[in-house]
Amino acid sequence: MKKLLVIGVIVLFIGLAVSPSIYAVTIPKKEYVEYSVEVCGFPGIKPKTIRLTQSQADEVNRIFENLRVQLNGTVSLEETIEIYNHAIDELDRYGLLGGLSVQQAQRMITWRFQHLKYMSLLNRFDNQLSANTTVGENEFCLIVGSTTDTKFEGFYHFLYDNFFVWMIYYDYPIFILPCLFIAFLFDLITFISPIMFLTDIIFGCNTEGWVNTYLGLNGSVSWNGSLRNGCPTLFGYLWAVAGFIGIKLWYYSENSIRYSYLGWAMQVGIRTVDT
Repeated sequence: MKKLLVIGVIVLFIGLAVSPSIYAVTIPKKEYVEYSVEVCGFPGIKPKTIRLTQSQADEVNRIFENLRVQLNGTVSLEETIEIYNHAIDELDRYGLLGGLSVQQAQRMITWRFQHLKYMSLLNRFDNQLSANTTVGENEFCLIVGSTTDTKFEGFYHFLYDNFFVWMIYYDYPIFILPCLFIAFLFDLITFISPIMFLTDIIFGCNTEGWVNTYLGLNGSVSWNGSLRNGCPTLFGYLWAVAGFIGIKLWYYSENSIRYSYLGWAMQVGIRTVDT
């Protein structure tokens, strides 16, 4: 009887020691990636958060990489628009259009290049505008990119961050109240107006990634590596992209936030830094 009791206690301890490892193997832990998506250009649409599995997140990254690869071998306007529209359709499969329908997103990004008046006007002034567009820049173009250390700011943020500092530095405080009122109006319109607003993309001191542009005044221009602001202004290089309209995604990747975006931009100016 005592032997049976001893054997029973031993079996019990062995069972307690083995069972946690069994449970750990039979119940795998799922990993998720939280994507935040925002529509740049329609202030009334709030950012959304979408939870994807790791394999789905890898597919989303491939959408941007495939877009980049396919467009590098493209020369025709029609093929470029088709590839962009297909990428938008694929993002919609994962709910990453920020509340827009596929048709709304495609119209927001590519409609200009399908509008005869826009294209004829652009072609009419192409020589004049191209003369003012320096090497390493592009204007009135489609854009796709994936970068770290990136900010997206609207017009009223530009007033807050730059114009007020300039006025104080040059001792023009009389203009502060009127500009504060203008900034307040833009802030208010952000919540109540469906009017499209342009967004500026600003790179930081540690921005890494790639940006490609297409169908612009300089044709196709791309940048890769360590990237910095390159749009020239009276106060230096304040932003990398001016007048962006499109879809912005961001998620945490390797202890940093990765931003992926595609759309249309008025001006893109980027400098690369040798590391």
